[in-house]
Amino acid sequence: MFATVAAKQESCARGRAKPYRLSAIVALLSLTAPPLHADQLTEIGHQIFEHGSGGDASAAGCSSCHGSHGEGNQFGGIPKLAGFDSFYITRQLHGFKSGIRTNPIMSPYASALDDHQISAVAAYIATLPDVRADSRAVSQDERVSGGQAKADAAPPLVRDGDPTRGIPACATCHGAVGDGYATAPALAGQSADYLARTLLAWRNGKRPEGPDYFMSLISPRLTRGEIEALSAYYADLARPVQHSSGQQP
Repeated sequence: MFATVAAKQESCARGRAKPYRLSAIVALLSLTAPPLHADQLTEIGHQIFEHGSGGDASAAGCSSCHGSHGEGNQFGGIPKLAGFDSFYITRQLHGFKSGIRTNPIMSPYASALDDHQISAVAAYIATLPDVRADSRAVSQDERVSGGQAKADAAPPLVRDGDPTRGIPACATCHGAVGDGYATAPALAGQSADYLARTLLAWRNGKRPEGPDYFMSLISPRLTRGEIEALSAYYADLARPVQHSSGQQP
């Protein structure tokens, strides 16, 4: 399964690569200059997200795999980025660039970015509205109300954890409705396949501790069944609540 997902990711990055080079932006960022205005930084990040930095490794741009709205690709095992804040994205990109995190696609992409470009693309991603799997925008009120309605049916580990195994409640860090908190990322609406593969990679020692080392301690204490249940729960949080009639609100 991992080989299949990796092949899909590589095909995505290669097949949709664009020759467009942002030489002017690269030149701008490489110069010693006063700090850019927030709007300028976000616009540069937008260009990198859509077209790449101009370096060979990242010519395709983030949107080639993660989608133009940051919605990801749940069938290709590619995570959605919409809903993450700039701090989390910055930390992950620096992790890939430094080698703390490794991935055959993301490592060369991140290595092609300098610190200014990482800040820029993270700033842009943070402006993306949250989206469902069908790319439709989700308002904060809609997402919270939908998640809250499902919170009562959450797996016990989400609400209470399991102190006997040293497992804290997921909601402690990731929020009651998966919106994330402080340095913990939002999980609501993320691909169930991606969440499960990530937890299993930590559980099996195949993902380095990296910036999120805490999860490398927790995941080995989870059973495979618990991982699948938690992944399905969080993936479903961003979807509309189904009424008894089967109609969506």
